[in-house]
Amino acid sequence: MPVAEIAKVVALGAINALIFSLLAVLIMGKFKREVHFYYINTSAKVSIAKLLTNMVILSFVYVIIHLIFGYFVAWQFADLRYFYTGSTNIVNVFQHLSNQFKQDPILILFQLFRGFLWSGLAITIVNALNNNSEEYI
Repeated sequence: MPVAEIAKVVALGAINALIFSLLAVLIMGKFKREVHFYYINTSAKVSIAKLLTNMVILSFVYVIIHLIFGYFVAWQFADLRYFYTGSTNIVNVFQHLSNQFKQDPILILFQLFRGFLWSGLAITIVNALNNNSEEYI
């Protein structure tokens, strides 16, 4: 995909998510005009270094899962291989990954960024569901 098209897809997804979330909050009546904080939760200890380390590790795990899943599931379809390469020939997984790194190294960086965003979302959800935890993941 061209970079301009990727940027357009990401921007449209962000706009869609923003509009949906604002409408959901409005419909559910969760807008609050005044917020008073009388209780400060001191049990939640945030270690930014640990948080970022975990997010980076999860980003790399995301890329590995994405590439392996892509090869063993999606890449098995001849039409998909033809769309991306112009050929229906299939190569072994190591040759395929080597070709990916050589042909489009920016794709790997893009997937790392996606993994970073997904891991941040996952950590936020886990911490929101587990209010009693003493520290963040």
